[in-house]
Amino acid sequence: SQDDDSMTPVLVKLSLKLLKVVAIEEEDHSIELQFQITLEWKENRASYQNLKTKLFLNALSFEDINKLWAKISEARYQEHVKLFGQYEGSVQSSILYFIDNEVHHRGQGYVYLRSLGIEPPFFYDRD
Repeated sequence: SQDDDSMTPVLVKLSLKLLKVVAIEEEDHSIELQFQITLEWKENRASYQNLKTKLFLNALSFEDINKLWAKISEARYQEHVKLFGQYEGSVQSSILYFIDNEVHHRGQGYVYLRSLGIEPPFFYDRD
């Protein structure tokens, strides 16, 4: 239908940054490059109000987050899903994986900061 926004084109800004020329092989006519791709777009299906210029200031409050979680039925947590097109499991196991993954990577960051002699912020401080 015409009211369906799922097929509406979205303008995507693509940035490509060449980081390093790793190797040039004249015999093979090949070049190995290291680069970074960044994609930016505005999600037109969501409504935005009072956005701040610093992204972390746009985070939901704990009160808003709790209201959203309360809308999810218990049965939904047991539904079977496939993450990233390959990892199968329940919604609940996926959420626990995301939490575990965040803790793991924050821990890596803390070890790295401390090895540089920098005292990291309190673990649950997201500001």
